[in-house]
Amino acid sequence: MCRIIMCGSFKGGVGKTVTAFNLTYSLAELGKKVLAVDFDSQANLTTCFGVEDVEALPVTIGHLMMDEIDDEELPEASEYIHSRKGVDFIPSSMMLSAVDSKACKNRRMLYVLMEGELFPMVLSLPTGSLKEFTKYLKRQLSKGRKLNQIVTKISLKKATNGSGIAFSQAVFSFERVLNEEEKAAIAVITDSVKTYAANLTMSALAEGNEDTPFVDAETGEVIEPLKK
Repeated sequence: MCRIIMCGSFKGGVGKTVTAFNLTYSLAELGKKVLAVDFDSQANLTTCFGVEDVEALPVTIGHLMMDEIDDEELPEASEYIHSRKGVDFIPSSMMLSAVDSKACKNRRMLYVLMEGELFPMVLSLPTGSLKEFTKYLKRQLSKGRKLNQIVTKISLKKATNGSGIAFSQAVFSFERVLNEEEKAAIAVITDSVKTYAANLTMSALAEGNEDTPFVDAETGEVIEPLKK
């Protein structure tokens, strides 16, 4: 059975790279088979393994993660697993910084009011559930239904991506249209959510991402920001 050991910290200059590098070779000296993965866009661990021009690498961990987001087939392991003095490693590059931005943009924040509750909850949909949600949204809008005027059932199903990796995918199904009394009550909540949504977007979860889209609290639709 394999064991995953992570060396991580939000603070820089605390020895993450040195610790990971020395730990990798220490374990190899003990006869362990080691695969080191550089998850830093600055690629310091990659350079420690002797790679001089990380940007010239055709496939890095950033490329692999981007392929996963886009549900593309991953390349052969020989294309991205490198070896140095008995240790295998997957390199990194600045491509990894683009993954964070795309992962945030490829999410949807939904404001869900469960039956019997007074306050809505925030549901962040991951990439694997976007297509199902988009199709459901279009179906309802084509019938003149806004998502805040209907009851939607959200369930999970097992799905598999292009690489054969299983994951849980959200499934949306129409239950019924709200009655007039329910619509009046939800209208008040909708106004409050609109104000709340203006401040709580994916940028609140991914600090420093100025290109983060806003979510229309009324329809659940993501609105891309205007480019300057």
